[in-house]
Amino acid sequence: MAQDAQEYGQYGRPEDCFDPSTCCDAREQALIAALRAYLRPDVAPECLMAKLKATLDHCCGEDQ
Repeated sequence: MAQDAQEYGQYGRPEDCFDPSTCCDAREQALIAALRAYLRPDVAPECLMAKLKATLDHCCGEDQ
């Protein structure tokens, strides 16, 4: 889960980011991993990937 800190480190200093590997117990880490796999699949049709990216960008304010 240390990948989270690296992945989201682009938004500021990595030490300021939420890192589930240090902040969450095993059950919470498993839930976060399941949600990530559901919301950010590694393999999906291109049209679905584009819609997911657009939705996440809009929700996270990255489309500004």
